[in-house]
Amino acid sequence: MFFSKLFKRRKKKTEEVFLDPELDIEAEFNKRGPNKEYQLIEQMQYVNTQCEQIADSSKYIAELKAEYQIVNNYISDVKIIESQPEDIKKSLKSAVDAVKKLESKRENIKNSAPLISGNRFSMFEKHQKEFPKALTDFINDEKYCQKVKHDMNLLEAEKLSLQEDMKSYDTRRVNIRNISIVSLIGICAVFAVFIATGKFTGDDGITLFMIVLLLAAIFVLLILLLIRSTTYKFKLSEKKLQRAITLLNKTKVKYVNIYGSVEYQKEKYNVKNSLELSKEYEAYLIEKKKAEQYRSSTVELDEAMGRFNERIAKLNLYDASIWEKQMGSMFNKKEMEAIKATLMGRRDKLRSRIDYNMEQIENSKNGIISFVKKHPELADEVMGIVESFDVDF
Repeated sequence: MFFSKLFKRRKKKTEEVFLDPELDIEAEFNKRGPNKEYQLIEQMQYVNTQCEQIADSSKYIAELKAEYQIVNNYISDVKIIESQPEDIKKSLKSAVDAVKKLESKRENIKNSAPLISGNRFSMFEKHQKEFPKALTDFINDEKYCQKVKHDMNLLEAEKLSLQEDMKSYDTRRVNIRNISIVSLIGICAVFAVFIATGKFTGDDGITLFMIVLLLAAIFVLLILLLIRSTTYKFKLSEKKLQRAITLLNKTKVKYVNIYGSVEYQKEKYNVKNSLELSKEYEAYLIEKKKAEQYRSSTVELDEAMGRFNERIAKLNLYDASIWEKQMGSMFNKKEMEAIKATLMGRRDKLRSRIDYNMEQIENSKNGIISFVKKHPELADEVMGIVESFDVDF
């Protein structure tokens, strides 16, 4: 491949460069000054950041593909049911009708209002294997999303602050330059007046000349020091701004992924936040316990359910259990189309997020390749970092 060809040369025995991801570049700059070693650290930090982004995006893609396959399996189940011949459908409908009749009979003895709607109960039944881990993950994702958003806002504020500092330092340099020009003209004018009036003749004149010359030299030195100080602060702010922009871009990628994950979970479970899901899950556990009590109260219902399960098991579905709570949908064309449309919508969103992360990986790889083309002398160090992340080019 291109990247491997780019590195295909005899490696020199050089000392490995180990970079600390938490390296404080600003402190390193203040301690060592803008030398070659600092430039190498800064360049390697860029490569390290791109490799981290590739690794993070690859992790997201693996998780998204696993969820994508699950959703795809559910869509396949819907299609399998819809494609069954009429005799199989009649057999299933007979079993469904028997179950519905017995459930209606059992419902008459129900003595308390439900704590959760039937649709919500069906949703939890559908995802019961995921809970309570799914709830814990949802809560943690929301917290992490807020943290990343906070970090992103701080970095954005830091970027704006540094941009203002650079404008301020640039304005100060212009002002110092203008003042120095006007002042030098004034000093020259003073010398001209003193020379014209003969103030510099005699011993007193020489002394006066030396005093004026010393003051002029001190003034020039102060101007040079101010210019140097302002220039240094301007360059330092520029370095800080580059670092802030790099961190901000990385944080934005993290935010897009975690925000997408949180929003997907909200849509998947049809809730506003994890707190709502937690309350509903508690209600679901209570209702599930009651449902189990109702189910165990009648052997007849169990037998009917058994017959239904035997018949639907012959269809070799990925997850036949979800149809126990939505049997009526199996023979309602509109409801089956709605279920399929919802699943396809979820699948499309997962595909979009997979494509987004693949694009991020491609951009990072192109960035590293461009960097190596621009700095071929650093190819070995870059290759070492790439191999440490096990990045496939």
